[in-house]
Amino acid sequence: MDLLMGSLVHGVVLKSGLCWDHFVCAALVDMYAKCGVIDDARKLFDDMHKKDLVTWTVMIDGYAECGNANESLVLFDWMREEGIVPDKITMVIVVNACSKLGAMHKARFVHDYICSMKFSLNVILGTAMIDMYAKCGSVDFTREILDRM
Repeated sequence: MDLLMGSLVHGVVLKSGLCWDHFVCAALVDMYAKCGVIDDARKLFDDMHKKDLVTWTVMIDGYAECGNANESLVLFDWMREEGIVPDKITMVIVVNACSKLGAMHKARFVHDYICSMKFSLNVILGTAMIDMYAKCGSVDFTREILDRM
């Protein structure tokens, strides 16, 4: 995505008073994150009065894609503390963040959370979990996920 074009759109949003629409703000957060300007994405996110699941998911994904998977997981914890319940899309993004870290203890935490929330393992979530455990070096857990799918 072109940062200049995105900045122009952001200017139009500000002038038209759409900056309070959480769908528009979520799209702007996503745009800045995809352009690699994660600090601007975070500022918009922090300034939002109402953060819904989509907004949280976009910001969590933004950090993961910009190379800060740890911050993705911090935001995931904060989101849950705020009472926002993740969906499968959010969980795939969180699992992918764990994959980037290759940290087994975080992978187990996320896996346990997925089980506690009774998410069914569709192909997308299951494949993400297989990738996560493979990158953590756990053949046993990789096999467990394969057997459950």
